[in-house]
Amino acid sequence: MPVTNAMNDTPNDPPSSASTKHGLPELMAERRAKAARLKDADAESFPYAYEGVDPIADVLGAYEHLAAGEETEERHRVAGRLAARRGSGGAAFLDLVDRTGKLQLHARRDVLGDRAFDRLTSLDIGDLLGVDGAALRSKRGEISLRVDAFAVLAKALRPPPDARRRPARPRSARRPRRNRGTTRRRLPSGAPPSRGARPSARGGRVWTTRGVALDRSGCRSSRV
Repeated sequence: MPVTNAMNDTPNDPPSSASTKHGLPELMAERRAKAARLKDADAESFPYAYEGVDPIADVLGAYEHLAAGEETEERHRVAGRLAARRGSGGAAFLDLVDRTGKLQLHARRDVLGDRAFDRLTSLDIGDLLGVDGAALRSKRGEISLRVDAFAVLAKALRPPPDARRRPARPRSARRPRRNRGTTRRRLPSGAPPSRGARPSARGGRVWTTRGVALDRSGCRSSRV
């Protein structure tokens, strides 16, 4: 029996050949279909306005004094882009990012209910989310916000760029390779002058571009 992933309620089966060829148009079509399902399931999704939002930096700064594992009942409303999600079973942790910082969200099934919890954990990375909840500090020492209610503000149709992959440099920006084998060329003694030949620091006579033979010291040779 396949194991179900609690984050998206889909079996963890190995990817098929069709999924490996999944391109951007198919992904955008799937996200459009998911946005339609979210709208049908919750009429309050994608609101026109979401007022009373606190900057994440202000929430983080107001609870530096909390000890690990301490909770409060002071409620805040934040909004931002979903950057990461993790967890399983009846709890999930999500990272919400706005222009001022990043805040961890702590979602619990017994607080939200099964339907709302499953809808929250099925969101895609990059979706815009608004959250109401109380501040706390997790047992690991991270300031978080308990999710009491949430609203999906907008659906991201394109996946975010992968920060681990560096963009390829354009061919015009690449430095041309220098061919060091053609910088100097030593001619044998008595060879006719060659255009572009230069004196060499090695022993023997070489011909310059003017057809003058030089000895080992670099002086004009009298044996020409």
